[in-house]
Amino acid sequence: MRIILAACVVCLFWSPAAWAGELKDGISLAHYEGKGQRLKCADGVEIILGEEIGTTFGKTTTIRSMDNDNTQFYLDMRDAGPVSEKAGRGATVLIIAGVPLRVWGCSNRGPDGNMGFSCTIHGTAAAQKIAKHLKVDVHLRKNPGHRLEVRWTPEKESFRVGEKINLKMEIRNVGAEAMAFQVGGQQRGSRDNQFRFLAYRSAGGGESVPDTGDPEHWGGRGFLKILKPGETFSRTVELNDWFTFTEPDTYSVTGIYELAFYDPAAERMGPVIWSSLAAGECLVRIEKSKQ
Repeated sequence: MRIILAACVVCLFWSPAAWAGELKDGISLAHYEGKGQRLKCADGVEIILGEEIGTTFGKTTTIRSMDNDNTQFYLDMRDAGPVSEKAGRGATVLIIAGVPLRVWGCSNRGPDGNMGFSCTIHGTAAAQKIAKHLKVDVHLRKNPGHRLEVRWTPEKESFRVGEKINLKMEIRNVGAEAMAFQVGGQQRGSRDNQFRFLAYRSAGGGESVPDTGDPEHWGGRGFLKILKPGETFSRTVELNDWFTFTEPDTYSVTGIYELAFYDPAAERMGPVIWSSLAAGECLVRIEKSKQ
């Protein structure tokens, strides 16, 4: 059984021609309606620049890649400021090295007037420009070279229409190094959405089976799984949470499991070092229900 590893990225790129003229660096409030200086942020959203609330960026700043292609980055700034007491009363934008970044997360304003900010940087050029200005490194992702194989096995040789269908997934580490990945985090709902499935009739030569399950979830607790060389990780999942098989047939089912890899030497989950999909196929035979 072969494993399929894939990653999909949708991103926006920054270029020096994205804005006309130089912007003054600093921390400002932002609005989406009204009068004032309009500018387009790195994520493509247009804002109206508001009152400046700070001029000093945090010295404790990390810029880390968020995707395997190293085109989208997470900026974590811990001690910016001091900032005005007006901070937190609306949208905020950081302008760093002339690049405007919309803030999507921030800490409370501390007794010293400092705050922490979180932003997304779109594009490698923008990340490098900002990192150089702040005198920090850009942490890129690199394929860890893990080797693994995955197997999907139906619980029984055949099932009746309407019967519970369980599939067992097994991931085996066939490499020479330990690997670490997250288990959980998407299971607070009617199904565990760390799994994905595709199903086709006529052993794969027929029509696709629609997903009739509920994909909504609210996260969930996750833990770090360390898989040493030669070890196997297994999970059993109920296929009925994705499909309603109403007709007898032999169905080709592709199972996919999201893998967010972490540093196996770490004691807890830190930054994701690589994202992949573990996939495999199996046949599920459905027979007529008993009369």
